[in-house]
Amino acid sequence: MPWDSYKIETYVTKMAEAVNTYHEKVYDLVETLDGIEVDMRALDTCQYSQSVIGQLISTIQKKVDQLVVGKYHGLRGRIEEIDKEVCILP
Repeated sequence: MPWDSYKIETYVTKMAEAVNTYHEKVYDLVETLDGIEVDMRALDTCQYSQSVIGQLISTIQKKVDQLVVGKYHGLRGRIEEIDKEVCILP
């Protein structure tokens, strides 16, 4: 296909949209995972009370739910790690 073909413009537009969508999805993923890590670290030093710990766990769960709804691949392993860290499982 020559560079001056009218099909190039359509192809480039679709490619740019796909790259932009992918970039946004990756950005959202990284931001959500970073937020989970911050909340996980907060569990280590937070006040030992049901309300504080419950709020942190609820916040973590909401972020995990966002990932599930976003249909990110490979979450099972990361979610299992989070479960182990929160529950202090062996």
